[in-house]
Amino acid sequence: MKKAATRTTKTLFSLISFLVIIIIVFFSRSVLARVTASGLDKNPPGKKSGILSSPDKPNQAKEHFQKGVEYTQSNQVDLAIKEYRTALELDPNFIMAHVNLGMSHIQKKEFDAAVRELHKAIQINPKLTLAHLNLWWAYRQQGKYDEGIAELKKVIALDPNDTNAYLNLGNSYLSDKKMAPEAIQAYLDGLAKGNETAEIHQKIGKAYEINRQFDKAIEHFHLAIGTDRNNLYTYLFLYVTLEKSKRKLEAAETLRNGLAAFKTRSLLADSSYTDIAHLMECLLGTYSEKDLLSIKNPVIICQVHYYLGMSYFFQNKRKEAIQHLQQAIETQMNIISEYEYAKIELEQIQGQK
Repeated sequence: MKKAATRTTKTLFSLISFLVIIIIVFFSRSVLARVTASGLDKNPPGKKSGILSSPDKPNQAKEHFQKGVEYTQSNQVDLAIKEYRTALELDPNFIMAHVNLGMSHIQKKEFDAAVRELHKAIQINPKLTLAHLNLWWAYRQQGKYDEGIAELKKVIALDPNDTNAYLNLGNSYLSDKKMAPEAIQAYLDGLAKGNETAEIHQKIGKAYEINRQFDKAIEHFHLAIGTDRNNLYTYLFLYVTLEKSKRKLEAAETLRNGLAAFKTRSLLADSSYTDIAHLMECLLGTYSEKDLLSIKNPVIICQVHYYLGMSYFFQNKRKEAIQHLQQAIETQMNIISEYEYAKIELEQIQGQK
């Protein structure tokens, strides 16, 4: 999210290739690990399948695994599954074949099958954080939030410096469990590991905002801007918080500051940040909502509906706010933050009398 290659571009790539490692999206990002030929030698030492009577079988298993990777890269999931299964017939202890097969089942929304394969990988190597990470995502899609959180805690126990694991943990606490204080603490624990980014301050800020601790939220959004002033999403998050705290003039000024940052960086003008700039202009009343909603990018459309929904809410237009938040959720872009925030906000608005 730091350069002209925006998080939207990255997200779309991950949807096509299914090969981007879990970051937070919240979920701003894909949940599937990067799998390449380098995974071929990931079998733990000393683990040998009882059926490997021929020295050719390990090589044959690797060949089928590599074919599976190629099919995964071209989004031919059924063919990838077939190749991974063949690799496992040749070598049942081929750990990365279990992981990739599990991730392929996730892509097909076959979460029970995904859980089974990922558990097999963990049985072979309980310290494989990649398997625990993807198991968290599979559990999450099943609504088994406690089980998913337990997997993230295992990742942290194995690698206490994995900042992304803390971010994912915070995401699950905030979106799945509606436990804002626990989410804040998880994010702060990640920040304490020393990897300060605009994104981690965004996460902390949003959690404080949802917990109605607006001053602390604003503080972290300003820290995010200080870390990367060209990240337009920070200005949008700050805009929402300022509107919630009844500071409308500052909210509008924040959007203008974001647009100024956009216009002073020529590289950003050639990126999908152009659509986000139009969103800011629309919120300021200087760009057509109809034109904004004509965007074809599904990730941007989800984000657009979230922010339009919040804008209508701030104008006391509850019906329109609910409609846009529902449309954000209907995009099913569950790998980006605004999808999750739309669910939280819709629940809160519908719960109000």
